[in-house]
Amino acid sequence: MVVTVSSIPQGTSSRKTENEDKISKMLKIKNNNGLTAFHEAIESGHNEIVLQMLKKVIDRVQLIEEPDQQLRTSLHMAAFKGNSVLLKEFLQYEVNVHACDVNDHTPLHEAARWSDSDEKENDHRIECIDLLIQKGAKINALNIRRESPLHVACRYGSSSLVKSLMKHGADILLTNIQNYNCLEGHYDPIIHTIDDDVTHYAFAVTDIINSQLIAQLYGSVESDMNKLFNQWIQQHNDYMIQLEQYGIDHQQISQVF
Repeated sequence: MVVTVSSIPQGTSSRKTENEDKISKMLKIKNNNGLTAFHEAIESGHNEIVLQMLKKVIDRVQLIEEPDQQLRTSLHMAAFKGNSVLLKEFLQYEVNVHACDVNDHTPLHEAARWSDSDEKENDHRIECIDLLIQKGAKINALNIRRESPLHVACRYGSSSLVKSLMKHGADILLTNIQNYNCLEGHYDPIIHTIDDDVTHYAFAVTDIINSQLIAQLYGSVESDMNKLFNQWIQQHNDYMIQLEQYGIDHQQISQVF
């Protein structure tokens, strides 16, 4: 049988477009919590449902960027869940990786927010961080409290997340609205929870000899940074030797603590 143009049912294309428009509108309907069905599927971890919904709409960027009541986009939600599968899918489209919620949290802040005892979970979060950075996310983006993703990771995250952010060039010395950097003040996890290996890594990547970090340590005797540095320096004589080679007197350092 030869199929001619005239034999194709008229309006097939228009009906398909009409159905896609209806689906798009349905997926934008929000519940009492300000969440769409798409949002709920992401937060529940139903990856297959999310991917099927994505295939059913024409404007996928608009669907992904539709915010909830807190102005969180689907990128925020996937990053917070550490769902690297969905995040990777979303980032295939021209979506805004710099989108901010009501507290100016970016998706990168959300990826750094959680600490899990299961290192496989943290591996997924590290992948989320890597994916966002690859797409141009700002490593030192600041939220409403002037906290960077590294600030957030130091407070809520794990040692592996902190190291991942520092690997990408996160600035340890950025200060928040309380004038605390990532090693100061109420960021107890980096002193009490994050292992010594991370502390050693932090000083190594910051270039302690030439940075203002050493000056801060001298200038704020009451700072929690001094406790951190004191604990660290006792366990790493290699850096003490380097400091002495650069003309910093051992006794002078001891007097600070």
